[in-house]
Amino acid sequence: MLCPNKGSNSNIASRSIHNHFGTKSSTVTNKAAEIKKMFNLWYYNSEFSTGHMQENDPFSDLVMVDDLMLPLNSLPEYMQTIVKEARAQGKEIAFTSEDPE
Repeated sequence: MLCPNKGSNSNIASRSIHNHFGTKSSTVTNKAAEIKKMFNLWYYNSEFSTGHMQENDPFSDLVMVDDLMLPLNSLPEYMQTIVKEARAQGKEIAFTSEDPE
């Protein structure tokens, strides 16, 4: 398994890891999955992403509204501000409209 950013110093094949430690490939793969789940790691996780990954995050211009992903710029300006302020604090935000009665 290779890291997506091949220019990164963290790019290493899982084969190299299991050969170094004398373990089976499945052991390395399973432990990697546990670590990924434990730290909620994903490609664009702002806590663990490099600056390059954060700048190229395809989700940064999207926001959830009623379980739909919409472009941030399609929302009214005041809602865009709310999203930007929440994200600046490391939070994520979604909007839900009320059901008409």
